[in-house]
Amino acid sequence: VKVGQHLPGLEDTSIKDSFLIEESTYEPDKAAASVTEHTADDLGTIAVTVVSGQRQMNFYPLEAGGINDLHEFIRTQGYSVNIAYPGRICYEESSRQLVADSLA
Repeated sequence: VKVGQHLPGLEDTSIKDSFLIEESTYEPDKAAASVTEHTADDLGTIAVTVVSGQRQMNFYPLEAGGINDLHEFIRTQGYSVNIAYPGRICYEESSRQLVADSLA
């Protein structure tokens, strides 16, 4: 069974990469980890949040190898300075957006 990933409003175009990058509108805290791995029980890593200055990006693996590809991308971009593994999904309740874990 062929599975295709599509962005909302772009149903005619399938996502070809093994991970998706989302530019977040959330402004990260000063104590935010550079990289946060969001995990969900038996699912493992479901998203990775990267903070660079006041910019926050969320990475979503779209296939089994996607997590390795996005880790490699993060390393080559130089983002992996402080990595947090909170063992849960970190999000801001009122906006329901992913957030970076705090290093405090």
